[in-house]
Amino acid sequence: MQFDRIRKVVNYVVFIARRWSPVDGKARQEELMRAVLEFGRMRSQLYKTDETVIDATEIAFRFRETMRSVTGALRLLEQRGLVKRTDLPRLWKLNGTGLQQSDAFSTNSPEGMMGIRDHAV
Repeated sequence: MQFDRIRKVVNYVVFIARRWSPVDGKARQEELMRAVLEFGRMRSQLYKTDETVIDATEIAFRFRETMRSVTGALRLLEQRGLVKRTDLPRLWKLNGTGLQQSDAFSTNSPEGMMGIRDHAV
């Protein structure tokens, strides 16, 4: 079934992201934000929609995170304009921009997974 496939991919994404990330809180928050975007992108592909509604409780359960950390990550994504709150509590709307941005994190390398890019100064 499709949900088993989604669950396996999400667990793999979280495992790899945690393995390659520094331990500090800001890095964990960034990693959770990327995982939320990737989860939304997978849902969008499954249901073929431009805007995807995601449930913070489901994300917390799937990623084994607290509601507080998931809500914090969603608020940061909202500040960046990648998600919007809905009228219903714990439901967030991921727009097309967020889905396109999550493609940048969808590489097989650990650097691509963590969004690490070479910055020439």
